[in-house]
Amino acid sequence: MDEFEGKVKSNGIHLHVRYLPDGDKTPIVLVMGLGFQMTSWPENLLELLQKHSYPVLLFDNRDVGLSEEIPYKKQDNILLSLLQYRFQFAMQHAYSLTDMVEDTIGLLDHFELKKVHLLGISMGGMISQILSSKYPDRVKTLTLLATSDNSTDNPIPSIDTLWKFLGSGISGHDLESVKRRRLLLIKAIRSPGFRQKSDEELLTIIEKGYFRSYKPEGLNRQLHAILSTGSLRNYYPSLKVPTMIVHGKEDPLIHYSCAQNLARYISNARLHLIDGLGHDLPEDFMPVLVNLLLSHTKEE
Repeated sequence: MDEFEGKVKSNGIHLHVRYLPDGDKTPIVLVMGLGFQMTSWPENLLELLQKHSYPVLLFDNRDVGLSEEIPYKKQDNILLSLLQYRFQFAMQHAYSLTDMVEDTIGLLDHFELKKVHLLGISMGGMISQILSSKYPDRVKTLTLLATSDNSTDNPIPSIDTLWKFLGSGISGHDLESVKRRRLLLIKAIRSPGFRQKSDEELLTIIEKGYFRSYKPEGLNRQLHAILSTGSLRNYYPSLKVPTMIVHGKEDPLIHYSCAQNLARYISNARLHLIDGLGHDLPEDFMPVLVNLLLSHTKEE
């Protein structure tokens, strides 16, 4: 099969997918986090995985990037929804993380991938946990990066980090407003122990992403999918696939104690806490991540 990039119908919606088929090992599927496009996966990660003979599948989740938007009435205020989540009250939502699991399974079916190595970051890690619990026969190994069990007793980010996550009080959907908001957020959650891009580099990346796709209501719906799904701990008794947890000690959004909790709850999970790593994907970290993946996904 040739390299493919385009739309695929999965679970009743159209998702934008990139599939790099070269390699004779079990494919690796990359599941992105909240509001980020598949182009956020560093290109050197894809190159390193291909170099080691892994086919790679990555995609824009529903409601982000070039994938289909999900029509829905206006969501509750995010601050209200965060309180509803914290106190475990019901809230309006267009879909849940289990729907996004079915999106991913539909892609595996489309490309006839019977079994895969699954790598999910942040929200993508939550999707990957549910998928591995519900469909263990489809997952050879699971790697969780910068994620949690989505339980309400986990530590919350600092007020400053939350403020930047919620937009720093900067309204507007024009390019300049988006650049200001995203720059503040990226700088708040990035990794202090790895090379940091200049503001100019970051603004170029933000602008490129804006013109590829900008779906603020989609991000809102994805956030409500996380909040409405609630704790994932009920999935862990049936989560038996070999699991590796990788988490930054400097992650300001999801504290590394969340990774320690995952390692306690998921049977035989291996935990790697990384000094200097935040809640992002620095290019300099990719060789480290790939070496961990090579060990975890080792094939005869």
